[in-house]
Amino acid sequence: MKTRPRVRTLVFLGFFVTTIRVPALVIIGLFFVQNVISGLATLQTAANMSVQTGGVAYWAHIGGFVFGVILAPLFGLFRQD
Repeated sequence: MKTRPRVRTLVFLGFFVTTIRVPALVIIGLFFVQNVISGLATLQTAANMSVQTGGVAYWAHIGGFVFGVILAPLFGLFRQD
């Protein structure tokens, strides 16, 4: 049975700081959702204020993530041995 990769993460609980091990897919999912929310927020700000805003980096991360998911099977990265 294959083990899933885990990431050691800092957690702040008030005055206490500890580390926990979280599955890597959870961290990747949170990163993706954060970028989508931030990218949509920059679009909303630009639409309401008629000013130029940033936001290219958010959409570049989302595009890279989607492109990686599309190409990963072609490189055999999701292969179960």
